[in-house]
Amino acid sequence: MTIRARHGFPRKKRLTYTEEFRRVIARGHQIRNDCFVVAGLLRSINPEIGARLGLSVGRKIGPAVVRNRIRRFTREVFRLQEGISSVPVDIIVRAQPGAAELKSFHRAKEKLSGLLEEMVYKCSKS
Repeated sequence: MTIRARHGFPRKKRLTYTEEFRRVIARGHQIRNDCFVVAGLLRSINPEIGARLGLSVGRKIGPAVVRNRIRRFTREVFRLQEGISSVPVDIIVRAQPGAAELKSFHRAKEKLSGLLEEMVYKCSKS
């Protein structure tokens, strides 16, 4: 019998409150491409937690199946980014209509990983 490692996305790694989203959008940096808009803000409270992620995938993107796939892909790309996990930054990823065309995880990773790394770099410099 093998024991599988759990690769969940714990609550402490998520942005959950509206006030947190508003603060990051209002005071943070933003970068974009054709599929995603990424906003980020360096956090001074609880720096030991590391990076936290907030997602926004609206109904304009497509049906629920497509929106849920984008959420799964985004969480997994964020989780796999090794340079991000130790930096105390809050990141919000908003999907754009171009994200509906991402059918594979590898394409989503190509589009999103560079944006996440650039955002962490921008936030840590300011």
